[in-house]
Amino acid sequence: MTILKNNRAFRMFSMCTTQKPGREIGRYLLGQGHRTIAYLSAFHKSTWSINRLAGLSSVYEAAGLRGGVHPVILDTKNPLENPDEGIAECGIEEILRYYREQRSHIPSHYLPSFDRLFHVEEGSLLMTIRDGVFRHYYEPLFRRAIENRTVTAWVAANDHVAIKALEFLRKRGVSCPSDLSLVGFDDTREALEHKLSTYNFNVPGLVQAVLRHLLD
Repeated sequence: MTILKNNRAFRMFSMCTTQKPGREIGRYLLGQGHRTIAYLSAFHKSTWSINRLAGLSSVYEAAGLRGGVHPVILDTKNPLENPDEGIAECGIEEILRYYREQRSHIPSHYLPSFDRLFHVEEGSLLMTIRDGVFRHYYEPLFRRAIENRTVTAWVAANDHVAIKALEFLRKRGVSCPSDLSLVGFDDTREALEHKLSTYNFNVPGLVQAVLRHLLD
């Protein structure tokens, strides 16, 4: 990265970190009649999150709706930036170390019963702890956002936040999109499975554009 920054022959660009995705989502929501929206991000120390909010806000301000975008953000360092740090804080590695040590002394024909007794596989346990870390930081954001009854749409910083928001809303009997619209970014497989509206960065098209630029 340093070499590229110091070499004037190279130019770097990432649409993912610009304001454009936020502007396009803002125009889409305005076109759908949403005059007041909330932007939810637990990653607001990141440039991409800051720019997505700026893009949304610029569209609403240009439409005469200053204050139409309500930021609901976490802009301090937190384990969501590196979930494995949060897992370490939970002492999960000690639990897994004990589990492995005990398992190594169990005769093979008793292993299925031992595993059922522990009720755990390493992957599922780590995922459970990760979800707990995410929930600890996400849910306060969601509770703040849902208090604003004038908001008709939530814009999540990415699809992962959007899916967690969807789970939060469903538990409270809020239906999307009939009660509240919800939009994410990244067009992930999980968003498709949850039938979420999401922003597609058109990565194949961007790759083709980069290759044309390099080869021309």
